[in-house]
Amino acid sequence: MVKIGNVEYEQPYYTVVEEYDAVKPYLKHIYITLYLAYTFEDYTLSPGNRLKYTVEGTLNMQRDLNTLIPDEDQQIQWD
Repeated sequence: MVKIGNVEYEQPYYTVVEEYDAVKPYLKHIYITLYLAYTFEDYTLSPGNRLKYTVEGTLNMQRDLNTLIPDEDQQIQWD
């Protein structure tokens, strides 16, 4: 647990899972999951009012790489 002010949050962390496609074995799928919790105050949305927000949850991202392409920075598949 992480304590910020008077509030305790679960420790943020992430996972990375890599697996190859069953149909296209040259295609590598990378799944990244972020687990996070935080609070913030927005004073720009409504001048003179401070809006407090608390956020808890996960963020999932996927990247597909074509391993037949030798340059790693060119391997990303965008479709």
